[in-house]
Formats: sequence, C-alpha cells, structure tokens
Amino acid sequence: MDANVDRILKSKRKELGLSVREVLEALERQGVRIAAKTLYGWEAGSRQPDAESFLALCRVYGIDSLEGIEKAPTLSEEAIRLARDYDRLDEHGRRALRGLANEELARLREAEQTEETGELLYIRHYLTAAAAGYAAPIEGEDYELIPKVKGVPAKADFCIDIDGDSMEPYIHDRQRVYVQRDTELREFDVGIFFVDGDVYCKQWCQDHVGNLYLLSANPKREDANILIRRDSVRNVVCFGKVLLPKKLPRPVYR
Repeated sequence: MDANVDRILKSKRKELGLSVREVLEALERQGVRIAAKTLYGWEAGSRQPDAESFLALCRVYGIDSLEGIEKAPTLSEEAIRLARDYDRLDEHGRRALRGLANEELARLREAEQTEETGELLYIRHYLTAAAAGYAAPIEGEDYELIPKVKGVPAKADFCIDIDGDSMEPYIHDRQRVYVQRDTELREFDVGIFFVDGDVYCKQWCQDHVGNLYLLSANPKREDANILIRRDSVRNVVCFGKVLLPKKLPRPVYR
C-alpha cells in the first residue's frame, strides 16, 4: 500500500477521534475481525488490507468511494464484484472466503521472501492458542507472519501458543511451540491435532485395533485425554509434529 495512504488512514482515524478499539468493533459489525496489531500495521505500512477489509475501513471512516483517499490501492472490477458477493454470504461463507484468501496471500508473501535468498525469513504464528487441556478453535486466517529468529528450529513451518497445563512439565501454559507439517508421527510423539473443530496439543498413540488416543503428558490431566475409536465418524486431522529437544516418555497417570 502506498505510504501516503498509510498516513491518511492513521490521520483519518485521529481526525474522527476514534480509538483503535472503536475501529475494530465497527469493522467487526461488518463481519471483518482483525487484531489491533493488524490495524497498526496498516497504518504503519508494514501490512496491507485485502479489498474487503479496505472497503469496510472506508465505510467506518465515512469515505464514500476509493477516490476519497489519494492514491488508494487500485481494485479491479473482479475484486469489487467479489467484495459485493462477500456481503451476501453468511458468516460461515465469509470465514471460508477470508481463510482461502489469506492462505493464498501468505503463500505469495512466503514465495517473495525466499526468492532472493532461498531461505524462509518469516514463519506463521497462529494467534488462537491450541488447547493443552481445554479445547480452543483456530481459524485459517488467524495468523501473522513473524521473523524466523535465531533459535527457531530449521524444520519449523509454523508456531502456535499453548493454552492449558495438560502437557506439563514438558510444555507450559502460554509457551510457544514450533511445528513441522507433513512429517510422520511415531508413537507418543507430540502433535497439533484438529478434532471436530477444536485444536489440541497432545501425545499420540494407536492401539492394535486402530483406536486413536490423544494423551496428556501431565500425570494429573488424564481427564483431558481424547479417545477416537476406529469406527468413529469424528473429523480428525494432524496439523504436524511439535518440535521438542527430546522425545517424551509414555505418560503414566496417577
């Protein structure tokens, strides 16, 4: 986004006397949910809103057309048509469309980052925590790109924060873990699992008849174990393996 647009977005909010929270609430009423850091990123020029978010922001600021902002991002007729179609979708359809769009934008950004050096400089940080004891949802668009700093495992594809104590003492509440996609999990490895719309951090094993067990490492949290029977119709997906310094032992409960 043009630097002049960044300046105008920030000055327009100040001119209207709107706090960041008020802007976020106004956007949410239009079906656009973002974090405060995202809005700050738009105003600083470090992040760029998609067409649907930008149009919603224009409505919040009382800008009737794109001409209301000098050098605004050019939107194709197709982009405008999609924005109009978006308004006719229900919440489920909007989440699906936002998720797909952001996945594709992230793919392009990551490709640009690696074009010159051949090395991934950023990693996806999912903003909604994965449960380590209690379920928490995760949405495809709910992430940010953060620098891949020293100490981040080379094989990591994304990172996520943990909510809960069921993986103590190996993984702590609010700890950030790094995850490798598309890798084989061996018995009692730790993975990030999607189960019927919720995301969990658990140890994995399977019995001789094919029942799947997602286990808590914490000996006091057997209550948070999950059993998926072989003939179950539950939707289970493994997002990847949590990269740890060493393999965890088989859990033993009290």
